[in-house]
Amino acid sequence: MGPTAHAGRLPCRYIVAMSQDVLANTRAPGGIVPLDNIALLAGLTAGERTRIARSCTWRRWAPRQLLFDPGSESREICFIVAGAVRVVNYSAGGREVSFADIAAGGAVGELSAIDGGPRSASVFARDETLTASLGAEPFRDLVAAHPEIAFTIMQKLAAMVRDADRRIMDLSTIGAHGRVHGELLRLACAQAGADGAAVIDPAP
Repeated sequence: MGPTAHAGRLPCRYIVAMSQDVLANTRAPGGIVPLDNIALLAGLTAGERTRIARSCTWRRWAPRQLLFDPGSESREICFIVAGAVRVVNYSAGGREVSFADIAAGGAVGELSAIDGGPRSASVFARDETLTASLGAEPFRDLVAAHPEIAFTIMQKLAAMVRDADRRIMDLSTIGAHGRVHGELLRLACAQAGADGAAVIDPAP
């Protein structure tokens, strides 16, 4: 589902207040929500971001609603315009394993958009969430035209490889309690304030 037509910029408070039944699964017409907060597009001009926004399919998601799951045939990249999503996978016994929380300004789905392969994890809305989805082909054209975007994606992929290496090492060398302690410390360090105190939110 996506936002209805309105002239000019849609303020955040309006996005949050929009009811589910007035949103449709269509391209954003006329008045669009700017993509100014999307980190991957920060190096583009406002006009370029506006053109991308007009090429996106917009959808509003309720909390816990599934964007896509492993094996899904969708290949677009989703920009998280408002809200947040959680990337997870599931064990054979059904246990949920959380990989990452991606807040507004982030993006999800790059891997399938790049290589055309199936989705490798499940992604669901953690909060009321608004996404703008760009198809795989226009996304690859965008990356080819803007090397800075390609480099940003390479940095993100490198971080994913480093994180996977760390997780593999932890699983191989540290017991369950130690892994829990290590994950809590990692989350605390990521959210620590200037005084060194941290509130882990949402709780794992």
